[in-house]
Amino acid sequence: KCGEPCAVAPKQIDAELASIRKSNFEDSQKKFDAYLKERGISRADARSIVKLNLQQTELVNHVTRGIRFTAADAKKYYEDNPAQFKVAAGRTASHILVPTKAEADKVRAEATDGNFGELAKQYSTDTGTKDQGGSLGQIQKGQLVPEFEKVAFALKSGEISEPVKTQFGWHIITVDLTPASTTTFAEAVDGILSSQLDQERQEAWTEWRDGVLEEWGDRTVYANSDLEPPEPEEAVPATPADPGATDGSGDGG
Repeated sequence: KCGEPCAVAPKQIDAELASIRKSNFEDSQKKFDAYLKERGISRADARSIVKLNLQQTELVNHVTRGIRFTAADAKKYYEDNPAQFKVAAGRTASHILVPTKAEADKVRAEATDGNFGELAKQYSTDTGTKDQGGSLGQIQKGQLVPEFEKVAFALKSGEISEPVKTQFGWHIITVDLTPASTTTFAEAVDGILSSQLDQERQEAWTEWRDGVLEEWGDRTVYANSDLEPPEPEEAVPATPADPGATDGSGDGG
């Protein structure tokens, strides 16, 4: 059904095997051969697996060659799905943790919006965050101990708290607020084009694949039921197989 457009030349297989060897086996044929031997795969088997995967990629490209998703389609998608492009307000928090109130007062007296990260690296005992300038990343209610959370959600953007005591010690906290926003069409268009074209191609491929399998299913008689293949979703990958998969698991197609 595909013919010449799906043909794979020996030099393409050679190039793909070379790429696999370089990426995964330090460009060592000896290491690649050891890997294949360990899995009971001959060099000929590896070539067959790679050829099958390359052929399937060519087949998917051939079946979906006429699929298009234009900028006008993307604009309509953007207008029809406004909720997908709204970005909720966010709140990131950073803190400096020290063991005593006296140390907390000292750090707080030095702290400014400009030097907070450096002070965290210098003074904080929280080894998980100090090297990131005390950053805790995005925070949400219910994630933090109550004393910390109460202050973190009361601060304004860039404001620095007075020392706060929790079970872990004394914290100086600052937050950065990101207001709710909407991703513009100009910002979203590339992602829409890519994702929707992939989806259109996927749907076209799945329809073609299932039709072919159904056609051959009607024409095939098996000696016993144990020889019948699994359902189409399991029998044939919905997307091109990984050309680097040479573990033998994909050689049945």
